[in-house]
Amino acid sequence: MNRSMNYEKTFIELYNQYSDDLFRFCFARLRDRDKALDATQEIFYKIWNESVKNPGKLQEIQYFRAFMFRIARNTVIDMTRKKTSTPLSYLAHQFDGDNHSNLEPIDIAHTGLNPEQHHVVSEVIENLELLDPHHREILTFRFLHDMSIIDIAEILNISENATSVRIHRALEHARTKLSHLYE
Repeated sequence: MNRSMNYEKTFIELYNQYSDDLFRFCFARLRDRDKALDATQEIFYKIWNESVKNPGKLQEIQYFRAFMFRIARNTVIDMTRKKTSTPLSYLAHQFDGDNHSNLEPIDIAHTGLNPEQHHVVSEVIENLELLDPHHREILTFRFLHDMSIIDIAEILNISENATSVRIHRALEHARTKLSHLYE
C-alpha cells in the first residue's frame, strides 16, 4: 500500500508540474478546449498505465519533459487522425458572434518585455498560423515552451544537429512569412 501511495504522490507532482504546459501544447494544435482537455487526460492516463506496468521504466528516462511532450505530440496526431463528426449545435455555439477565435491567448504579460517588444511578440504569436505546421511546431517548442535543443530532438526523435538545422530553417521561413510585421 505504501508503494501505491508513493506512485500517486509522484503522479500528482508530475500532473501539477506539467499539466498546464501540456494542455497549452494540445490546445495550440487542436484548437478545441474540450479536445485539448481530453488529450491532456489521455497523456496522463498513458503515463499512469506505463508506471503501473513498468515501475522502474519511468525512473530511467533521462529527459522526462521531452518524454511527456513526445507522448503529447503523438496523442495529438492520433486525435487529429480520428474522423469525428462535430454536432451542428456545437458549431453554432462556436460562431455565435461572441467567440471569434478558439485560440486562447498565450500569457506573455510576465516576461519582462517592454511594451514595444510585448506588442511584437503578440503579433508574431497571432501570425504563427501563416507558417507551415512543421515550422510552427519546432518554433513553438523552442520559443513558446522554452525547450532545449536536446529536448526537442528527443521529442521529434531526430539528432540534435538536425534539430538545430530545422530551427534555423523555421526561423528563416518565419522571417520571410512574417516580414510584414517589421515594415
